[in-house]
Amino acid sequence: MSRYYQPMQWLPHITLGKKLSKEQMQEAFSVMQELFAPMEVTVAEIGLAKTNPHQDLIRVELND
Repeated sequence: MSRYYQPMQWLPHITLGKKLSKEQMQEAFSVMQELFAPMEVTVAEIGLAKTNPHQDLIRVELND
């Protein structure tokens, strides 16, 4: 098991692209590098998922 999937090794993140081809991912990464800027966001939902294959385990909607 990868050390990244051990307890206390988790990293919150936002998935910007799933199921992209190699070329699409390279293009998306290039665009994100060019346009990256700090931003203010509102988190509406938090989820926990398994990978390979992706499976949502739980999704929790957050209320204002």
